[in-house]
Amino acid sequence: MTANLPAAAISAIVGAMQTHQSMATRLLSDDLTRELFLDVVYEMLKKDLGGDLLTAARR
Repeated sequence: MTANLPAAAISAIVGAMQTHQSMATRLLSDDLTRELFLDVVYEMLKKDLGGDLLTAARR
């Protein structure tokens, strides 16, 4: 393990938390953004592009 790996991993985890929190806040507070997001998810599911996503979400 390189000396930089643990610090880089922590940085990536914190960045992901901030991104997900920001996205969740926007989806909850902005009806238009949420509607567009759900349209994209629906289209993915119709085309069976979200099969792995559903499997992961059920765990």
